[in-house]
Order: sequence, then C-alpha cells, then structure tokens
Amino acid sequence: MRTFTTRLLFLIAISAVAAFMLTSGCGDKSLTLHIDLLSFMDSTLVTQTYGDNPVIPAGNPYVPILAPSQRVNLSEGLGDITDIESVSLRISSEFVNDTGTADVLLEVFVTDTLDNPYDAIPYISETLHVEPTATDTVHADIVGDEALGELFTSEAVQLSFRLTFDASSSSEDVTGIENMIRFNATVVARRHISQ
Repeated sequence: MRTFTTRLLFLIAISAVAAFMLTSGCGDKSLTLHIDLLSFMDSTLVTQTYGDNPVIPAGNPYVPILAPSQRVNLSEGLGDITDIESVSLRISSEFVNDTGTADVLLEVFVTDTLDNPYDAIPYISETLHVEPTATDTVHADIVGDEALGELFTSEAVQLSFRLTFDASSSSEDVTGIENMIRFNATVVARRHISQ
C-alpha cells in the first residue's frame, strides 16, 4: 500500500507539473520537485536495531552493518520531459543508544538498481559519537553531482545504507536503535518548451 500510494502521489505531482509546463508557452521552464524518499522505504530500514546481529563487542574498532538495499520507483522517470539541473539530499537520523560508547559512521549510497551499491562512493558520509542511555541525531545536507542527477531521470534508484561502529574505547558492548526521521531529495529541472 505504501509503495502504491507514494508512487500515485508522485505521478500526480509529475502530471500537474507537466500540465503547467505545457500550458505556459515557449521558453525555458523550470520546476522543483520535493521527493520524500523516506515514505518509499520499508519500515525495517527506517528503524533498525544495532548490536544484536552482528554483536558490537567492547573494544572492537571496526564493526560494519549493511542494511538491505531499497528500490525506489520514480514513476516513468523524468528524463523524457526534463533536463536535471541539480539534486540535493537531506537526511536526519536519530540514534537511541542503550549501552556502550562508539563513534558511528553513517554512509548513504544512491545507485543504479543493477549496481553493487557498496562499490560506489557514498553521497552522504557523516560521523557521530554515541554514549550509554543517550539519544544523538546526525544531519546531512548535500548537493549531488551530475551522476546523481542522471540517476533521478531513470525509472528507479537504489538506496543503501552502511553503519560502521568503532567501539575501541567502550567498556561494554554497544546496543541501541537507529531511527531515520528524514530523507528528502530536491530535484531542480529545466526543459525548453516550444509551441
């Protein structure tokens, strides 16, 4: 239901924008689309428990955790109606840490659906420090490159996430919950329309 609803809303938004462009005469027409990527994601990716499987042992300097990749359908894509000028990403993720102390690296990958995401360079790479019984939030706001813009002209993109824990200074195993509270994309596009 989530996938159908969000895709339907996206199609409605695209149709409305296209109708506006086609009735606005000649010249370069700009549009800005705000996509709530979080609404496309499975709930198991939005909220994740860490420190259970795998365990994040006290004193361990490197424990990577890979979340299952998520395909996000972008209706029929934007490539047939627009040229993408820029894509920006904004993300906020909350860490509710129960036990242990660690530095955490959050990496976000946006790739083609056929690619191995972890072979790519992450578009978002942010570090935070977690303490026992404390809640910390990491924010990131980036403007992507041309390659990211091209991805958003396709019918679908692949979202992937990696958490890497450095618990080398911790005296107990690290456990807690990560909640992604925002993941938005803003797409600025342009097309020359002639009558």
